[in-house]
Amino acid sequence: MEDSEDKLGKAISERLSGDIGYSFSSGRAAFATVLDLVETGAHIIASDNLSDDVYKIFESVRRRTSGLTFSYVQDFSQQTLKLVKQENTRLIWAESLKRPSFRVPDFASITEFARANELISVCDNTLATPHLFNPVQAGFDVVIHDAKGYLSGTMGVEGGCVVVAKGREFIQEKLGFLQRVLGSVLSMDEQKKIITGLNNLEKRMEQQSRSANHIAELLFSDDKVAGVNHLGLKSHPDFEYASKTLGGSGAVFSIVLAATDKAILDFREKLNLFSVSEIVGGPSSTIWHPASALYGSVPEEIKRLLGAENNYFQLSIGLENIEDIQGDLQQALSAWI
Repeated sequence: MEDSEDKLGKAISERLSGDIGYSFSSGRAAFATVLDLVETGAHIIASDNLSDDVYKIFESVRRRTSGLTFSYVQDFSQQTLKLVKQENTRLIWAESLKRPSFRVPDFASITEFARANELISVCDNTLATPHLFNPVQAGFDVVIHDAKGYLSGTMGVEGGCVVVAKGREFIQEKLGFLQRVLGSVLSMDEQKKIITGLNNLEKRMEQQSRSANHIAELLFSDDKVAGVNHLGLKSHPDFEYASKTLGGSGAVFSIVLAATDKAILDFREKLNLFSVSEIVGGPSSTIWHPASALYGSVPEEIKRLLGAENNYFQLSIGLENIEDIQGDLQQALSAWI
């Protein structure tokens, strides 16, 4: 596929003011291909709580097949980055929103350190979307989106996008080469579906974000909820920074129930409107319980370090009527004392 035929790549690149964009057959294909920008044996600095797909590609595939090594950090301060950087460090990988705490990384620290040390800076912007954050304008070299969910507006489309900033010709050439050689090009039909979703992203995100703000405030005031990690609440530690850096607080957040293990299970099972899924951003509301879905056999102390304790849930607010969403959560919470 010639670059001119990559309509989705062009559309997302224009949205982010990048130099060029590429579409891929899935978000996973986009993540894996970006990792191929570095040579065998390279070292990568990344967030300590990556999405499950990315972590599996890192640890279960590229560590074994390419000899890549990884340092996972809780923050991207200059002090931390200097401490973990190695002679063979080649790339820094960040997510614009970090689950389950929904902390916002120090973008300036990442991009400044990358430039000063000639490292490739990568931002997975899937959760924030171009509506909330533009990593290219923040100085990142490469931006990735998994198109399932927010970008396409549906859970039924597979696709991924990568945008390269201006002045990064080496990255552009290598990514284009990898896309063609590996055959991970997205079909034109799927591109058109995602472009349609991209064109109405703002409208969807604004409605979902408004609903999420309302629901987060409601849950924050409920005695059965011990905590709410939502960027729209002043109680969130990154509220001020996010207000200045992002174009909104988004529609995904996490809650901490003040409950026993049995009550936690009761809450999830009593929900009628929410479907169980880690994927966020579709038209339907979803709930995700990382402790059981991803870390069922992990000791409790490790779960705490990962921010995946048993009473944590991730909520993604969809396009349903706000009163229906509110009612479903309230009846589920009222199922236990």
